[in-house]
Amino acid sequence: MAQNKTRRIFHFYVETVVHGGVAMDLKINRIKQIRRKQDITQDKLGEITEIDQSDISKIERGVIQGLTLINAAKIAKALGHSIEYIWPHLLD
Repeated sequence: MAQNKTRRIFHFYVETVVHGGVAMDLKINRIKQIRRKQDITQDKLGEITEIDQSDISKIERGVIQGLTLINAAKIAKALGHSIEYIWPHLLD
């Protein structure tokens, strides 16, 4: 089961990052909702993840191209959730 998820995440990564596209799935995320609930600013999330605040903003809005799996994992970990929870349609 875990191997299947890894393959699908990798496929998503290849399609969106390597090929330079922005998947619709990136536009549907829960980052802002979770961040606000936990009273974390974009600046603070950026400090925790070592991702620039302006990039955090773009990721929240789904307008950043080339979101890496590493950065997605950093955000998920910092917010205490899985990548699948933050981007619910990632594996559909």
